[in-house]
Amino acid sequence: MSLLIDLSRIAVIFLSYDEPEAEENFRRLQSLVPRAGRVHGVKGLDAVYNRAGDLGWTPQVVTVDGDNFVTDSTFFTRRLQINAPELDAVISFSARIAHNGLAYGNGGIKIWPRAALREIRAHDPLRTPGASSDFFERMPYVLASGVPSRTSVTGTALHAFRAGFREGARLARPPGSPAPSDCPDMGTAEALRRHVSADNLERLRIWCMVGADVENGAWAIHGARLGCAMAALDRMDMALVSDYDGIAALWRDEAARFEARPGAFADAGVRLIDRLNQELGLALSELDEEGSRAAREAYVPPPRIGRIGPR
Repeated sequence: MSLLIDLSRIAVIFLSYDEPEAEENFRRLQSLVPRAGRVHGVKGLDAVYNRAGDLGWTPQVVTVDGDNFVTDSTFFTRRLQINAPELDAVISFSARIAHNGLAYGNGGIKIWPRAALREIRAHDPLRTPGASSDFFERMPYVLASGVPSRTSVTGTALHAFRAGFREGARLARPPGSPAPSDCPDMGTAEALRRHVSADNLERLRIWCMVGADVENGAWAIHGARLGCAMAALDRMDMALVSDYDGIAALWRDEAARFEARPGAFADAGVRLIDRLNQELGLALSELDEEGSRAAREAYVPPPRIGRIGPR
């Protein structure tokens, strides 16, 4: 049986923590959806989602991240035709990532069952043993066609590093493997290709190479390379991906190290590229600003084959 979700009638919740462009993005959202609510400054990803579920007042709830700018002004006037079982799934739309040109679910608009938002325990290993680095590893997940928004993660060096680190780590590991023991054979190019999809490998390479022409883009690239190395080669516990304080401490250590010695940032980039190429066969290149800009402009994200689309 097919059903319609009317986006003009369901709850919309904006989720922000410390994103530099959050106020501008929320104003944009409110201009399109005056009823939009907001969860701000809540620590812990599960707690953020739980609070959004509490604030939502309809069976389905739309979430928009703090670094997400809605570019499709008609999105919230549309209706989605879905199958009845998909009422229990997260429906995910792509977002265009400003600094590297990728477009997929990372940072995109999502539609949740309200009950799932209120109960989710997917990110905090202290609350849920075996918690993963992302909700889609534990919940039904449906791809939707269309790219109704863009996401910008390079407002500051810390935010760029955090976004790159989290995505570099997630893309370098198979879904649902928060502990090193879950994938004991990781650490070789063969294992990476065996466990990680071709689409995610392409995204990983772009995160690790493209964006140097954008302010703080080099930090996003460095974060992605470091996250990839730590997740795929250094047996990192994936709980760090959801630990913003831990990532901030890691960034401070990196920033202090680079500030102490001129040229240290560039040297670290070369070492990480060499390691990722030699041990994981990623075939990364160091792109200057012109090369990075050209790569982003030339890249065309593959069309997302999503069964659900706005009407």
